Amino acid sequence: MEQRIRKIIKEELELQDKPDTLEKSQPLSTLGLDSIIAIQIVVALEAEFDIIIDDEDYDMDNFFNMENICNLVRKYIEGNE
Repeated sequence: MEQRIRKIIKEELELQDKPDTLEKSQPLSTLGLDSIIAIQIVVALEAEFDIIIDDEDYDMDNFFNMENICNLVRKYIEGNE
């Protein structure tokens, strides 16, 4: 799951050519994350993991870093089991 999320984040932040630019705890805002890119990440995550992220989870704290995004996706995957 983590590698799939890392791939999505790197694609949306256009970091595919920079192999070591995404640490799990690194604030994504330092890599260019804004609200528009966060929405693009949500759409990609929903498609990749077949989940629907609730509006109340559209909080930028959930998208602060890759670790928070992984926790958010895990919550939805475990809720669907």
